[in-house]
Amino acid sequence: MNQTITYRFTHRFVVTAFLTIATTIFLCGCRSTSNLPLDSHIVSKQQIHMDGPADSTTNAIIEPYRIKLKQLMARPIGHCDKDMEALRPESDLMRFMADALLHEAQQVCRELNLPQPVICLQNTGGIRATLPGTILTVQNIFEISPFENSVVIAGATGQQLISILQHVAERGGEPLSGVQIVINDDKLESATVNGHPVDNNKIYWIATNSYIAQGGDGFSTMTECEIHDTGFFIRDLLIRHIEGLTAKGIKVHDPGNIRIIKK
Repeated sequence: MNQTITYRFTHRFVVTAFLTIATTIFLCGCRSTSNLPLDSHIVSKQQIHMDGPADSTTNAIIEPYRIKLKQLMARPIGHCDKDMEALRPESDLMRFMADALLHEAQQVCRELNLPQPVICLQNTGGIRATLPGTILTVQNIFEISPFENSVVIAGATGQQLISILQHVAERGGEPLSGVQIVINDDKLESATVNGHPVDNNKIYWIATNSYIAQGGDGFSTMTECEIHDTGFFIRDLLIRHIEGLTAKGIKVHDPGNIRIIKK
């Protein structure tokens, strides 16, 4: 089984297991407390507690999924050399995630015959936890990236890119890769892509997420861009990237190169 199919299968199982557990508990919690004839008039109400302990029938149904889900979540995928967190204007975790997603998005685009992204833009609000400086598991990645956001490739003109980066400046910074910006008083002072000034006549392909691509967090300019959804979830590609580093004997670490200079 190739990597593409493997990661999609793993994610599908995790989601299916979670939904099975949640649905089973819900249905068992909603079962009727008495058998009333269809023409009965209900004259009293009984509160049904949804958060009580599951009965033996419920447990028997969900236990195989629970066990498999715990095994998948506990699977070690790599090691981080120190605690990493998301802090504006940029931080170690923001730099790592942006670089990782750009690298993986480029690989995915080669597989899907899509344009190659040269920039990565994510949103700080999409990073929901600290990455611990220890052995990393699948669960750690689900904690930092819990949303069902996929990686999207957006084609922006140079002018649109400047507008997008201006919004990044107004928001005080976001995870970036492939681009360096200077912010002065929450305004974009300058921007370069891989060391070169932005060309208004050029199309820049940006690896972002489906939330931003739909205009989330005020990125309305994104909705004007040409969009290709890869179908790969952010967390699946992060897992794949970390496992790739581990196979090379490399720990998760801060890439270090500054992308946002705030005056």
